Amino acid sequence: LALTEEAQRLAKEWWDEDQDGNTELKKGDAKIARSAPSRFLDELANAYRRRWKEAVAAGGDSASRAESWALGLDQIRKTRHYILGNANATLSLDVMFGRLIALCHA
Repeated sequence: LALTEEAQRLAKEWWDEDQDGNTELKKGDAKIARSAPSRFLDELANAYRRRWKEAVAAGGDSASRAESWALGLDQIRKTRHYILGNANATLSLDVMFGRLIALCHA
């Protein structure tokens, strides 16, 4: 739950920075509730993609690690899709972080 709260805080902070001076979107706007976490997930996906590429390039024993990064990247993409499709962002992020943690320990 702490991961979800931190992700939502970062998402809101990044969204506010991106919207600096734009008064078109007001606080509490439903678009913010979906777009801010989506931006956070884009950044997280970029980090996972870099780690996946590094593991693939390393080859050898890193193959199983590369698979874990790929599965994590897929989970992030699905979560982003769910949130943009109007799923509950908090619940979606909770499930995603649970699955990402499970992948790290697999």
